[in-house]
Amino acid sequence: MNAKTPLILNSKVLWGLFQILLEIRKRHYDLIITDAIIPTWRNRLYFKLCGAKQTILPILDNTTFRQHISVFYKEVLVKLGVKDVNCSYEIYISPQAQEEANKFLRTNSLTNNFVIFNPLASIEARSMSNCQIELILDSITRLYPNLPVVLLDYKQQYQQFAKKAILCHLDIESVAALFKQAMGIITVDTSTVHLADVFQKPMLSIYAHNRYSFPNNIYIFGSTNPKTIFLQSHDKVADIPLNLLEEKLQQFLDGLPGGKK
Repeated sequence: MNAKTPLILNSKVLWGLFQILLEIRKRHYDLIITDAIIPTWRNRLYFKLCGAKQTILPILDNTTFRQHISVFYKEVLVKLGVKDVNCSYEIYISPQAQEEANKFLRTNSLTNNFVIFNPLASIEARSMSNCQIELILDSITRLYPNLPVVLLDYKQQYQQFAKKAILCHLDIESVAALFKQAMGIITVDTSTVHLADVFQKPMLSIYAHNRYSFPNNIYIFGSTNPKTIFLQSHDKVADIPLNLLEEKLQQFLDGLPGGKK
């Protein structure tokens, strides 16, 4: 395998894709590993044109989609000859990011007695409505009046909730450091699901219907923590009934350290 000369080209345009295929074919690679979740006939054709001796394709069950993505990663490593595979993972937090997080904690008098709430996903269909955000904040205040809520606000669009939560505008690396200190996580975003899993935090993970993401995203890219509470909408996240959201929130709060269990 020629690993000393990595190839980075723009595959988002057709000519860029052809460049990649031609360049790979000239380099005579022994092995191609693809992370395409469901390889299409086009994917398979492209891999064939590359001329590699071996291609490792995903083995996810695309009939039920009830496998976690780590199943594929493990299979790749096994095919590469790795006998003992551990699919757990850690994240690196730079000293600068840690200091930013510590400064945020000091400024807001937080230790490890707070919940992180992320209501914003990459697309609107997977994001919470303002009514849902308000319900969660009001419910936590009513049930656990001494439990601070850190509301992630990357786009600085939640100023109306500043009196009900501590708004956080830190970057994702500094937020990861906050996750390490938090009691629990409420989120609609896959990246924060994985951060919560790194630190094995109690979590309420909320998903839209599959039509807005990958089929059964809740399984493939979801939490592997058995204590995670899942809630999936029949349509957009914003369409989840408030009473159902409140019910799941109560389960999440009861599972926190000091909760009702």
